[in-house]
Amino acid sequence: MPNIYFRTILIHLFLARGGFAAVTVTETFVDFDRAARHDHSLDIVSPHLTVHHIESLVVLTEAIKVHGAVASIQLNHVGNANHPSTIKDGKNPIGPSGFVRKDGIVVEEMDEEMMMEVANNYANAVAAAKDFGFDMVMIHGGHGWLLAQFLSPLTNKRKDKYGGSLENRARFPLMVLDEIRIYPNGITVKDKDGKEIFYEADTVVYAVGMKPKKDVVESLRGSVAMFRAIGDCVKPAKVLEAVRDGMFAAMDIL
Repeated sequence: MPNIYFRTILIHLFLARGGFAAVTVTETFVDFDRAARHDHSLDIVSPHLTVHHIESLVVLTEAIKVHGAVASIQLNHVGNANHPSTIKDGKNPIGPSGFVRKDGIVVEEMDEEMMMEVANNYANAVAAAKDFGFDMVMIHGGHGWLLAQFLSPLTNKRKDKYGGSLENRARFPLMVLDEIRIYPNGITVKDKDGKEIFYEADTVVYAVGMKPKKDVVESLRGSVAMFRAIGDCVKPAKVLEAVRDGMFAAMDIL
């Protein structure tokens, strides 16, 4: 593996072996569009990671856990502190409020669609971290980055429900936490009448097994409206494939 991965793995392995209860991999960005301020952080979110990259991530988490430590990773979005030179297609940075920085860079005020996109990116990153073997995530809410920008009245000048009082300023950071909590835990399918039914991850795993519940199998006869990575699946498509295989196997048994 490349030296950078080898050194990274050794450093975290030595920390774990030294007796730390938890070892956190520092500042990993939730996307490489507007969240990242540089391109040399650990990448867990890009859609086309190489097999070598994925294997290196798994070796990293196992190196931490083999000595009894909890493998943790810090997730961040830099918000209005970013620069067009490090943003995809040279776009402007985003933040809770729009303004022109002292260096002349225009910061775009986030609308609710942008907020939901960022919150989903956090959720995707957490799901990926879980797939790669991390036991815990640290959501970076300090140092003047995006979540802190919403919380601070110095950088949040909004007049809507996301600004003003502390309760309002905390609304977006709490949205991020809510999306993280609900994201990687199940699958939504349509029954034969088109009604959407949500099954938690353990139910879906059971449905893919050799003796699933009949009502779950019946619902899976319909088209899958939405699917998410669960368990140890790195790619959501693999979950859909497994569900379909499990459905046909179950139908044969029944």
